[in-house]
Amino acid sequence: MRRIFIFITALTMATALGLTIWAGRSTSSGRSLDQLSIGQGVSVALTTAFERRTFSELRLLAQRGDRSFYRATARDGTPCLAMGFDTEVGSAVCNVGGFPSASLPVLVFPDFEGDSQSPAARLFRVQGFAANGVDRLVVADDQSTIANIPVSQNVFDFTFDPAVATAVVARAIDESGTIMWEQELRSPTLHRAMGN
Repeated sequence: MRRIFIFITALTMATALGLTIWAGRSTSSGRSLDQLSIGQGVSVALTTAFERRTFSELRLLAQRGDRSFYRATARDGTPCLAMGFDTEVGSAVCNVGGFPSASLPVLVFPDFEGDSQSPAARLFRVQGFAANGVDRLVVADDQSTIANIPVSQNVFDFTFDPAVATAVVARAIDESGTIMWEQELRSPTLHRAMGN
């Protein structure tokens, strides 16, 4: 059985489709949702062809296990946020209008996995960036909480083992436990033509 991995910038797509369900202006403790405290980061060399072709500058902000989180500048000067494994950028999102803000305090990048025998992929990882007022991200299905994921230095990363549901809700929670924002993360449908 061949395993297929699907990587989706779900928040960007969902925001464009108007799927953000609820958002507050600030946390119950008054912390603003329109700021990041991750700083400028440490300058790192552009080592891969993708990095050299895409960015003029790359700065390491944080590491969580084998994941690295970056602030980058595209060749045209556009600000970007990026993630990757170890020391290589794997994905980036640039010119994210509205992040961070009360209406968009979190950028969630869910990873789904599946195989040619499954009609839909299952969530196996969430990672991303969060505004200062976000204490943790809660991932839940329609029955219970699946994971409580802490936010540290404005980033988060969590791997589900084994992979979980094909549709979940991600909720941004402040330090008092108040839900500030939520969004559905849904698996794409896999097509049988992708191989055996």
